Amino acid sequence: MSQDKRRETRHLVCVLAHLEKDTGTKKRSALINDVSAVGAHLLTREKLTVGDKVQLQLHLADSKVIEASAKVVRIHERPVEQASLWTVNVGVEFDKPIPELANAAVQQPK
Repeated sequence: MSQDKRRETRHLVCVLAHLEKDTGTKKRSALINDVSAVGAHLLTREKLTVGDKVQLQLHLADSKVIEASAKVVRIHERPVEQASLWTVNVGVEFDKPIPELANAAVQQPK
């Protein structure tokens, strides 16, 4: 069994996000389903590669929006039977830790 080497506690969430690959390009929708203060796992249709820099807007339950810069650290195409709307799993690492984001995830309604 592989050991989890993550630096921060992950929280399961359902957070709408907008992703922008290059400044000035059209923002794409994404769904964040796993978040910590230092990174997130998201589902998207955007074609990305490991190393890409992205801008994220995370729309939290209390109508608060958190903006973050991040780097793509992992990509995994979803199997066809799971890829109806979201075709790609993407792992991102935030340029700066966002402790507020992990706190907000813990406080989301159940």
